[in-house]
Amino acid sequence: MTNIWDTDFGAMAGANSFATLNTLYLLIDKKLISQQEAAQVFTETARQVREGTEDGARPEIGERVATMMETMAGWCLGHSGVL
Repeated sequence: MTNIWDTDFGAMAGANSFATLNTLYLLIDKKLISQQEAAQVFTETARQVREGTEDGARPEIGERVATMMETMAGWCLGHSGVL
């Protein structure tokens, strides 16, 4: 199993995911959205990734990305307000 962060695409996808996470943290901190709403962004993304990759040539990559999105959803729920 290769690390998806070890590819150009994986690094870019990871950077975009963390940018999204930091944006959601900022919105939480400003009380514009709840932690639950932020988490829902990632759980919906995980669902979409799974649906979009399940019939592809490498569905295991989609599953790994979806799992990462679900982990980030948990991080939103546990965000303490310190960025």
